[in-house]
Amino acid sequence: MKFTEYLGRILTSLPYAFIIFLLGGSILAPYLEHKRMEVSQVIYAILGNWCHQMPTRCFWIFGSPMGLCARCFSFYSSLLATGFFLLYKNTKKIFWKWGFLLLIPILIDGTCQLIGLWKSTNLIRAVTGLAGGIGIGLLVFPIYFRFIHFFEELRKARNIKRFTFFPSKLRQS
Repeated sequence: MKFTEYLGRILTSLPYAFIIFLLGGSILAPYLEHKRMEVSQVIYAILGNWCHQMPTRCFWIFGSPMGLCARCFSFYSSLLATGFFLLYKNTKKIFWKWGFLLLIPILIDGTCQLIGLWKSTNLIRAVTGLAGGIGIGLLVFPIYFRFIHFFEELRKARNIKRFTFFPSKLRQS
């Protein structure tokens, strides 16, 4: 496999790897806490950069809250599933209408809860997170696929056979 093909595969897989890391860490942290392993706190701290982790807003497994709240866990799960589905279908079409429509529930629920109009349950948070993850996935992944495709076409148009750090004129001297 050529380096550029390998690099293209890595770039295509980076968002998936990151989301799998978040979801896996979210499940692994309470398991490790249940086993009384201190590394669980490191995982919780890392995941705290992507989620507020309020225990009352989290699903509980192994007697501990997950590393992501119900909304974030559902959001990242559906974002990952949407990304895999769009990759499988090999589509670069941006679903503007559906993407924005699916974001409306998470915006309404999150905003109304923030300003105190109502208090959401974890089920409502999970459902709105699910819809929001699909909505963002329908908008972001096709743009990302277009970005990757653009650089692949640029590489082919320039007939770049291999990756070098130095231009050929500098290597000759």
